[in-house]
Amino acid sequence: MGSAVSILSATAFSWLISQLMTGVLWDGKNQDGTPKNPWAPSPSNQPYIWNAYDEVAERQYRAFTDWAKELGALISVKIGQKRMVVLNSGSLVQESFVRLEQNNSARSIRDGVEVLMTDSGKTVFAAPFEIYWVRIRRAIAIIIGAAYIAKFDGLFSAQAAKLSQGIQFEKSSKNGKPIDAEHLRQLVNLIAMDTSLAIVVGQTNTDPATMLLISEKCREIEAIQANKWYQYGHFINIIQSTYSFLALMRKSLTAIAQRNDLLEVFLEWTSPFIANRGDQTVEVRTIAESLLTILPSKNDPEPAQLTADQVIVNLIHITLHSYKNLSSALFTLIQRLASLPELQERIYAEVLSVKDKEGTLDDWPLIGALINESMRFEPPMRMYSHTSRVEHDILDGEDKPFRIDDGTEIIANLDAIHFDEQYYAEPHTFNPDRFLVKEKKSVSILDKRTERNDDNKKSKNKFMPARDHLAFGAGRRKCQGAKASERMLAATVARLVKSYKLEGGDANVKVDYHSNIWSWTGRTETKGDEIKFISR
Repeated sequence: MGSAVSILSATAFSWLISQLMTGVLWDGKNQDGTPKNPWAPSPSNQPYIWNAYDEVAERQYRAFTDWAKELGALISVKIGQKRMVVLNSGSLVQESFVRLEQNNSARSIRDGVEVLMTDSGKTVFAAPFEIYWVRIRRAIAIIIGAAYIAKFDGLFSAQAAKLSQGIQFEKSSKNGKPIDAEHLRQLVNLIAMDTSLAIVVGQTNTDPATMLLISEKCREIEAIQANKWYQYGHFINIIQSTYSFLALMRKSLTAIAQRNDLLEVFLEWTSPFIANRGDQTVEVRTIAESLLTILPSKNDPEPAQLTADQVIVNLIHITLHSYKNLSSALFTLIQRLASLPELQERIYAEVLSVKDKEGTLDDWPLIGALINESMRFEPPMRMYSHTSRVEHDILDGEDKPFRIDDGTEIIANLDAIHFDEQYYAEPHTFNPDRFLVKEKKSVSILDKRTERNDDNKKSKNKFMPARDHLAFGAGRRKCQGAKASERMLAATVARLVKSYKLEGGDANVKVDYHSNIWSWTGRTETKGDEIKFISR
């Protein structure tokens, strides 16, 4: 027994030494032995072992923004054992996530909880660019894509009416006194969950107890991810391996319980769809039905159908993701609106100007501008990441190449991008009118075409007319629910302003969370304040 242990110990020691030597000898070198280009500039004077972990854990996106002011828009930051590249300008996001999207299309699935909840990366958020991912994304697009989303306008109007009724009930119970932030948030949470379930699985007027159950499961999963050892594990390999093992033995038992409870609920809802699978007479109206019936395309004439398990894990992921982000955006928007009485009156006039039909976002340019400015000024996620699939270089603003290794996590820092004077005049002023101006600089689409002047010299790149913001992402992984979210937000603003004058509110105080649904990059919530809803 003792000799076996000795052999195992010697083997492990030899493996560790070989890994260390390989890392030292080949660090910064290509396969042919030539040196790689350097990493983008990094903050100095960081601790040797943890590197920038403590500062990023404490200040999150703010740390990246401050380093960008010192080092430039393209920076690299070593956090624990991982070096990340941070993009602090719209043009760099365009370069990495649009032009080089094939290089940077991966997502990091690194621990037992994520592996468990995404079925080893089988969801539309985590799957790599391949036929499987394309089929899922296309099935979602034909339900909530830009060309199809208008069919849900009636749903959005009904959901806005539900929220207004809930507010009226709260008003009555409080004898007309202001509604505190916590009660308003609960109402918004229920409406966001109900809306998500209606589109994803066709469940309308869901039992509030069931919605609260799903919401609680979501909260508990996020709590597991917020554990400090979970966070450490994302950046330090040995902790990641140890934590993942222990999580499977202990913490993931909790995650398994959450997963099983969610599966039970969603399986009950989707069983009728599964039973009717293959029936061409069934009208496809929800994401669940669409995922269960992958339709052929010119590039995929005989698509393989997803298994029921693959469909359900996607439905859970889509529901929780859309619920959390829609709820956050809607609550923030209402808080901001309450603090802007003059804007409310302008919106009221705009809503009343639409006659002889139920208005939608298409009829309300000012409401659209308000939503754009709210998503620019206070997006639910201040940063998000993709992961590179191959070794390649990226050019900074001065066309200097910097290295990106296979597996490097690349972060879009909206805290810097959305407050860049290059794109937004007086960026720290909340001003929806900026999105009503016809000629604006684009933050996400930079026209790479060049023009020649009379001297036959190339002119500088020119910006296309306004694109708005990057809160919904960029490139092929851009959020497919963007149009649905915007139309739901617009319907709610129109209904509230038509029914009430809002007084109070506070969208300025924020609470940063270290985790979001299956994402270490976190979420930012508005703390909020009480609002008085005065009936018109």
